Amino acid sequence: MPFFLLSFLCLAEAQTDTLSSKKTKSYDLIGLPVLFYQPETRLGYGAVGLLTFRFPGAAPTDRPSQLQLGVAYTLEKQLLTYLPFNIFTKGQRYYFYGRIDYFRFFYPFFGIGNETAEEQRETYGVNFPRLRLNALKRMGASDWYLGLRYWFDDYNVRQQSEGGLLEAGNISGSEGSLISALGLIAIYDNRNFVFYPSRGWYIESLILLNDKALGASHVYQRLSVDMAKYIELGSEEKILATNVFVDFTFGDTPFQELPLIGGIRKMRGFIQGRYRDEKLLMLQTEYRFPVYKFLNMAVFAAGGQVAPSLRDFKINDWHYSY
Repeated sequence: MPFFLLSFLCLAEAQTDTLSSKKTKSYDLIGLPVLFYQPETRLGYGAVGLLTFRFPGAAPTDRPSQLQLGVAYTLEKQLLTYLPFNIFTKGQRYYFYGRIDYFRFFYPFFGIGNETAEEQRETYGVNFPRLRLNALKRMGASDWYLGLRYWFDDYNVRQQSEGGLLEAGNISGSEGSLISALGLIAIYDNRNFVFYPSRGWYIESLILLNDKALGASHVYQRLSVDMAKYIELGSEEKILATNVFVDFTFGDTPFQELPLIGGIRKMRGFIQGRYRDEKLLMLQTEYRFPVYKFLNMAVFAAGGQVAPSLRDFKINDWHYSY
């Protein structure tokens, strides 16, 4: 998702989170235009709508649910349609979240490994629907949720750089791949707000199996832990956020699903997929603060590296961004 699009959504989510915590009204509806620019897309434009609500009978202190619906189109004839959602039932007894998307996009590919060169860059075009479903049950009155996750992606690779690594056909997934994975997920979440937290912990642990018995084209496993801590520094508008992310895959993992560095959420400053391999370690932190009225800013720093196995991680092989 492009940076400016994410910025619009963060602003809207912060507003709806705050509104939902102060109003007795059971829903809020926001519509926003979207305008962004990236080297990969050139100019892009579209619109997004956000619906924040609580179910009938829910207490004002219950966490709000949210649906987003957006569409964007770029001058490179790329299409992005997305429907992410977070649903909390009454009393947070059950938690459902995920997304339904369809993308027609171009992505850069630099090869696999922690030391790939910029000169290796090539581009591939891919069309794919995406389904992310998570269904969890709250464990009593605690902040723990346990449940199931299902992932589906059908990567239809439609264009490759002539003479590139992908065209050679030696990389798993270079001719396309179908992901159909089922797994267990555990979440600890005591954040004060869901969409724009200022304090609390969020810890997500995942075991995921991608198998031909589920209709997948490749067999591999994923183990990941995503841990974030939010700290208020004097007010809810001044926030220190830290994140530790560990993502390991095992087996015949198609390149589209390899743990990677880059993008708008993990290691900003690097193009998404700049480095990718079977194992990933990442640390990042940022300070968010108000500037003027609705204008906010953030400064951040991050470090990460990928490797084919645990023994291949090296203390002097970290990549940094700030």
